[in-house]
Amino acid sequence: MPPCRPTLSFWRPSRKSKITCTASPELFMFYHFGFDAEQFPPPAALTDEELERLTLTLCRLWAAFNFTPVFPQSAPGRVVYPLLLERMGKPAFVFEHGHIGVEFCHYEPEECPFGVWCDCKKYLEEGRFDI
Repeated sequence: MPPCRPTLSFWRPSRKSKITCTASPELFMFYHFGFDAEQFPPPAALTDEELERLTLTLCRLWAAFNFTPVFPQSAPGRVVYPLLLERMGKPAFVFEHGHIGVEFCHYEPEECPFGVWCDCKKYLEEGRFDI
C-alpha cells in the first residue's frame, strides 16, 4: 500500500481547540476505479475502432469519479488512450462533488502530446488566451 501523507494539525484562533486533518493515502486512479494497469491492452493490440470505443468508455468512467479529461475532440483514440492510461497510473484524490479537470497539454504547441490535433496553436493565433 502506498505511504500515507503526514497528518496536518493547526489551531483555530476562534476556539482554543486543535483540529487534526488526516489526509488519505495517495492512491492511483486505477485503484479508485477498481482496475489494474495490466487489464488494459496496449494500443498496438487494438484497432482504431476499438481504441475509439475504449477511450469513450474510459472518459465515462472518469466522469463517474468526477474527473474530466481535457483533450482536443479531434484527437484520435490512438493518441488519447495511452495518455489516459498514463494518468491513471498516478496518484489522485477522488472528490464527492464537482469535477476535476485533468489537462494533458500545457499550452505549448511544440510540446503538446496531441501533436497535429492540438488546439493550442489555433487558440494562440486567434488570441483567445495568452501564454
